[in-house]
Amino acid sequence: MNDVRVEVHGPIFDVRAERMVDQMLTEVQQEVAEVALFRWRMGAIETFRNPTGRYESHMQVVKRDRDDVVTDGWPGSRLQYGPWLEGVGSRNSPVTRFPGYFNLRKAYNYALQRWRVQAQPIIDKWVGRINEQGG
Repeated sequence: MNDVRVEVHGPIFDVRAERMVDQMLTEVQQEVAEVALFRWRMGAIETFRNPTGRYESHMQVVKRDRDDVVTDGWPGSRLQYGPWLEGVGSRNSPVTRFPGYFNLRKAYNYALQRWRVQAQPIIDKWVGRINEQGG
């Protein structure tokens, strides 16, 4: 009977590929969050009637566990008008005539529609690195 010997090596067969994929996913998430933040800020510039910059200065991307979250810092920021500006506060219509700008919701939808376009260059970079280390 013939003996067959198979040797496997490279990043797919050890922890390197797993680490690279984790890093790739982290970069994709960061990129998508930054795009959403940018769109949110642009929405504020386009829609706020009398911007002071105070609210916009609290718009940021923060880490929560392993996730990147786009936020205005509420409730820690103590900017109570954030929900009102977004249109989800208790003082929006029908209490007042102001329905809200929905800028964060629009930014979220934009990022959701375009995440693949944003992610593709990052994915291509990491797949190339994984392939370079194989063999």
